[in-house]
Amino acid sequence: MSKPSQQARLIFSFGEALGALALCLMVAHISIDVALQALIDLPLRGTSEIVSEIYMPFVVFGALAAVQDRREEIRVDLVSIILPDRINAMLDRLVQALVLVAALWLAWHTGEQALRAMMIGERIELGTFAVASWPGKLILPFAFAFLALSAAVRAMRP
Repeated sequence: MSKPSQQARLIFSFGEALGALALCLMVAHISIDVALQALIDLPLRGTSEIVSEIYMPFVVFGALAAVQDRREEIRVDLVSIILPDRINAMLDRLVQALVLVAALWLAWHTGEQALRAMMIGERIELGTFAVASWPGKLILPFAFAFLALSAAVRAMRP
């Protein structure tokens, strides 16, 4: 494996680790909320908002590039199973080029939205307190940039 490919894999693993960490924190948060509700009838306020706005974007998008790099994405091989290997390789490179373009476009646009949300301090008001909603938006441009990198690395592989 080439040095750039190894460095890219390290980046993808970082995104995957962020997603795993967010999943663990989310499970702990929800568990504490449920336990407090059951034991002393005092649930944590804002749990569903924190889960959906902070944890879930990291869980969903953190591992996106790693999944793509390991070829574990969802595939429908209706036609490719009957095509020659050479044609399949060309089609895979074409698909990776399309993924690269789409991921770069998404990285750009989600990056603009994340910066705007961060600049205005976007938050969700929950009665007497607010939950910042912009941190969950910051993962999106990075996740799509990592996905673009993954598509480029994969397209260059023999």
